[in-house]
Amino acid sequence: MTNHLKVYLNFFGLSYEEFIPCLLCGKKASEIHHIIPRSQIFGKDRDNIENLAALCNDCHYMIHNIRSPREYKEELLKKQIELINKTKNSP
Repeated sequence: MTNHLKVYLNFFGLSYEEFIPCLLCGKKASEIHHIIPRSQIFGKDRDNIENLAALCNDCHYMIHNIRSPREYKEELLKKQIELINKTKNSP
């Protein structure tokens, strides 16, 4: 299991077998995507939870092949921060 997958699962208290929704469309996520590419971040912040987004195959393909990088990064970062804050504030 990759480090970024472990970080994501541990933060949200999930197991690999659970349903994890795609951050963009809500379908079953199949990938943990780095919002800012790992090649642009150095050190331990590469796999920071704020930089990780669960995506389905279709949305992951769209991000890498169709949408502009700036457009998707802004949307993913906003949604991921909202998800993190919601998780931190739940009882």
